[in-house]
Amino acid sequence: MQKRIGPDSKGNKASIRSSDGGYCQWVIALADEKQIIKVKAADEHRTGLWERNPAHPDGEVFINGPRVVSVAQSPAVVEALIQGRIDYATDEDVAAWEEHQHKAAEREARVVAEKREMVIAEAKKRARELYIEAVGSDEGFEQVYKSAA
Repeated sequence: MQKRIGPDSKGNKASIRSSDGGYCQWVIALADEKQIIKVKAADEHRTGLWERNPAHPDGEVFINGPRVVSVAQSPAVVEALIQGRIDYATDEDVAAWEEHQHKAAEREARVVAEKREMVIAEAKKRARELYIEAVGSDEGFEQVYKSAA
């Protein structure tokens, strides 16, 4: 079962740092670095959290924009949840992010295919120029080009 953490019942942000700058004991108690959760930035225009921690799936998290990120429930993640800088991702958030990723991958594939076609067209143009330079005309170029391809 996932632990829900947040401001107190009156909506006050909690102070989670001790006077020596460390985490309060109750924040450490709420942290469970073995538990992986999905979160997102509370404000898409601000970074919710950046942390390097080997407990995170990729060893580092950068939570900003509309993306949904899998993170270990480290003390820094707990702190960001309590302070309202990040939120738990809902199923709708996850679905929207996956759709965004899918569309971005499709766009990238189209761009790569278009660039490939441009490179091929430019290479064929240059090959034609060299053929004309060597033979004196482009007669027979298409046959030679097709046999070389």
